[in-house]
Amino acid sequence: MKKLFTFVAVKLSLLVIIATCSAIFAKLIAIISDGSKSAVLAQTTASAIFFFAFVYYIGTQIKAPPEAQDGTADASYYLVFTLKEASIYAVFLLPVTVYLYLAPDVTSTFDKILYYFCLPHSFFEKLGVGAAVNFAAMIILFAIVSYTSHKAGVRRARKLALSSAEEPKIEVSDINKARYDDISDNDDADNADADTTKTEE
Repeated sequence: MKKLFTFVAVKLSLLVIIATCSAIFAKLIAIISDGSKSAVLAQTTASAIFFFAFVYYIGTQIKAPPEAQDGTADASYYLVFTLKEASIYAVFLLPVTVYLYLAPDVTSTFDKILYYFCLPHSFFEKLGVGAAVNFAAMIILFAIVSYTSHKAGVRRARKLALSSAEEPKIEVSDINKARYDDISDNDDADNADADTTKTEE
């Protein structure tokens, strides 16, 4: 139970960090935009892309278990992984959705902070759908990104493992060859000494 709590806490903390970076990015875009409806959609799209690009990168760095790295993991492994990641995002997105549903006026400083924090996660709502549909659509999008990023990370880890496994074989082969050459040279030298001794006798 403690392990599960730690896992959820770490994942949620990571999502908050990524979302905060996305909020800062959204604010920077807002500074240079004119505040029109099309500009708000552009802010939302750009910040959402930033968020999911960050999520994708983190997903490629997640260490896969041995059965995934050696290519023996079946579809159930990736299904469970994707469901776990999407569930964590759903926990994160729930309070965001409540805020988007309430849609307070962005007047106070606190409201402005929440507005930019939630902006990347309101992409579908900005397209005209309700908060519930946006909630489901964002989770599906997050699941797709998590799945594809982890698959990419596993492929990269397998390539690195295969390349590192091939290097020692080459080194051992070279060492064995060098030892064989040394032995051959020593045998030739011993034979030469023996021939010289016979000649002297």
